[in-house]
Amino acid sequence: MEILSSASSSEKFGLKGGVILLGCVWAVWHLPIDFFYYTTPDMGLAALASQFVTCISLGIFMAYTYMKTQNIWVPIIIHFLNNNMVVVFSGTYSADVLQNQQIHWGDIPVALVMNLLIFGWVIFLKPFKEKKA
Repeated sequence: MEILSSASSSEKFGLKGGVILLGCVWAVWHLPIDFFYYTTPDMGLAALASQFVTCISLGIFMAYTYMKTQNIWVPIIIHFLNNNMVVVFSGTYSADVLQNQQIHWGDIPVALVMNLLIFGWVIFLKPFKEKKA
């Protein structure tokens, strides 16, 4: 019985689908901190929905930067900056600034539009074009 398929996710889902699927997995990875760190459990589902928007759009952008540079350090640095610059910009220099956020369902459409305009649009650029066989 073969546990792992020899086909990559891009072969199974296409490049765009594979990157979006990876963004979904990345969002689910954040599930515990969405409910118990970033916000309170009563706002956890809204935080998780917001995390899906963020992880998919950032995942698209990071995949693009990797494909353009062929350097894994570029998306790693982008991820580091995404995770840590809010602490610097807030002036608190403490991760506590990330705790107890108020995330409401009405915030999700705004986050979606902003993330797509800033990061997600790159999915329509040349590196994401499907190669025809």
